Amino acid sequence: RHVLTNASAVHFTSQEEWDEAKALGISLPGVVLPLGVIGPEPGAVLQPPFVTRPGKHLVLFLSRLDPKKNVEGLLRAFVIVSSRFPDAHLIMAGDGAADYVRSLRDLCTDLGLDRVVSWLGHIEGSAKWGALNAADVFVLPSFSENFGIAAAEAMIAGLPCIVGRGVALSQVIETAGAGLITEPEPAAIAIALGRVLEDGRLRSEMAPRARALASQQFSGEGMAARLVELYGRIIEQK
Repeated sequence: RHVLTNASAVHFTSQEEWDEAKALGISLPGVVLPLGVIGPEPGAVLQPPFVTRPGKHLVLFLSRLDPKKNVEGLLRAFVIVSSRFPDAHLIMAGDGAADYVRSLRDLCTDLGLDRVVSWLGHIEGSAKWGALNAADVFVLPSFSENFGIAAAEAMIAGLPCIVGRGVALSQVIETAGAGLITEPEPAAIAIALGRVLEDGRLRSEMAPRARALASQQFSGEGMAARLVELYGRIIEQK
């Protein structure tokens, strides 16, 4: 408590994160500075770690596999999506506790989705950016995310984003027209995915908005500049 109340500033990565901290009842001199995300190296070869097929709509989930990510809801939603869009394919990139991952893959099989879902495990570096570059839509239907860095990375790649209402960046994404907010229920996720998959014009409009939002608010250069400004202001006040 002493450290927090006597700090010159307490850095939060989103307004939602600060709002949650306020519930502690401690007076915090909060400052909201979004995380900076570094994109791929200029000129890097972005080869996806999977085989792409013409005519397929690729929906990408890229995050740690954890119950709070609502992967079960996404898989159940994809039963509805695949019935409406036979060309849709879900790419699952991420890893987690072995027992939990096994339960997700068992659920995928039980739902009859094995032919339309690919499991990549953990990917990073050029493989990650290759997957983002190849996808058509990014989805993160989490119950809760204090920031949602995977969504910021997706926007750098120009992907329309479908995010759960509990993702801290959700309101910013919706306001910028870079994606859609979904409730956690499978039916709601399926509706949001359907809207983006069936409307090529909507996807093409969201893509540049996503890039612009990421460039303005989530770039590494932007975060560095805001941190320098914050530290300079604190020093001047002292």
